[in-house]
Amino acid sequence: MRWMNLVGVYRPNWIASAATGIASDASSARLSYPSGHAAYMFSSMTVVSLFLLGHFRVLSRPQPGQFALAVMCLVPIMLATFVAVSRVYDYKHATSDINAGCFVGLASGLFAYSLNYHSLGCVASHLPRARVWSTVGLSGVRAPPSPTAGS
Repeated sequence: MRWMNLVGVYRPNWIASAATGIASDASSARLSYPSGHAAYMFSSMTVVSLFLLGHFRVLSRPQPGQFALAVMCLVPIMLATFVAVSRVYDYKHATSDINAGCFVGLASGLFAYSLNYHSLGCVASHLPRARVWSTVGLSGVRAPPSPTAGS
């Protein structure tokens, strides 16, 4: 079951879809809110943009050409915005559907990035967070060696 099934808001073109008489068109005409395209694009492109901002350390250290670099790191967000606007232009979603999808995508992308990488203002923003391995209850799985084990 998709999470859009919980709301069931009609698409802007639902009258035309219902007039075709095809059951699948009529049922998919109720899956407008929130926009899945906008949510998925903003989720993935938020992670990519934040990764690029952290990788190039745009916010953690001053450097020449920082504004141009920041704009280049935000190109994936511009691509997600293009996809979201195209859904309104194609008459598949209303702007409220797109706004909700963008919010869901941005929130999940920020959450995914914060789980895996340091803050963008941190000096180590280009490095992934260290994972803690546990061998409790797992047979045959070993924890990776610690950096001080060989010293």
